[in-house]
Amino acid sequence: MFKTGLAIGGIALLLFCTACGAATDSAANDIPLNDWRSVETEIVIATTVPPEAEQIDYDPDTFHKALGDRMVIPTITQRVSGYSGIIQAMASNQIDLAIYGPGALASLHDLIGEDLVPLTVFRNFEGEQGYYSAILVRADSPYQSIDDLEGAKVGYVDLNSTSGYLYPRWAMREQGIEPDEFFGETGMTGGHIQSVVAISTSQFDAVITLASTGDLEAGLRGGVADRMAQRGLLDMADYRYIWTAGPIPQSAFVVRSTKGQAYIDYLRGVLMALPYEDPGLVETYAQTRGGSLAAVDLAYFDGIIEMRREEIEGPQGAGGE
Repeated sequence: MFKTGLAIGGIALLLFCTACGAATDSAANDIPLNDWRSVETEIVIATTVPPEAEQIDYDPDTFHKALGDRMVIPTITQRVSGYSGIIQAMASNQIDLAIYGPGALASLHDLIGEDLVPLTVFRNFEGEQGYYSAILVRADSPYQSIDDLEGAKVGYVDLNSTSGYLYPRWAMREQGIEPDEFFGETGMTGGHIQSVVAISTSQFDAVITLASTGDLEAGLRGGVADRMAQRGLLDMADYRYIWTAGPIPQSAFVVRSTKGQAYIDYLRGVLMALPYEDPGLVETYAQTRGGSLAAVDLAYFDGIIEMRREEIEGPQGAGGE
């Protein structure tokens, strides 16, 4: 059922990408190619920065300023609360640009439909355009595989989290596990950092979080726990991953089609050029080593949008028994 779709990289894609956006309104498309700044005088960029952001060296403001400098218009960083906050901010036209995980993007699609225009997704240093959902437990726990978690207390991240809720539940069902029946008590932590804290304090037997690479034998890397360990905030020897699923389509920069195709193409081109002009900037912002960006369209997320529909409607509503 699930597919990631096609993503196309390279700065030369800028001319091609007039076809990447959703259909825009005629008024926006009537703006001459180089005259969109007469309408768009600033960029309001939303970010969901957790209180613990300093633990992972997250710095959105520097990235946003660099983006605005290249767009030659000022940027304003608007901090919003959680997954629901960033979804509602775009749906109500309070922001111009934001990054959405696939699950949040699918939720936004429910609200604004084809007005949603994904611009680019992140790639890691290995060239992968996906990431992984993973189950994290304490190393001193008895849990060695997902089968050991039957009846256990498990923490999800958020209903709109892809790797922390939507995707792993789909993947478990593909493996013959119905999570609502298999696990014991479940709850939401509110964020990936909060999930690591929750498992470290034994609030849950296991938490479902993310990792950038998903090979259990070689060792998962790139998750929030790993980044906290790099800062000396925890010792990864105290934890282990026991299950993984993926790859999941990466998070995307998103605008609305009403911005007009000239604006959309220019912004997409600027985003794709940034990793080459200032590699460390994107690495810090994306929280992935050697990060770059690839252009995508809405079709890249078709599988996730369908996955969300099935999660909401259930097997019978999705056409199954």
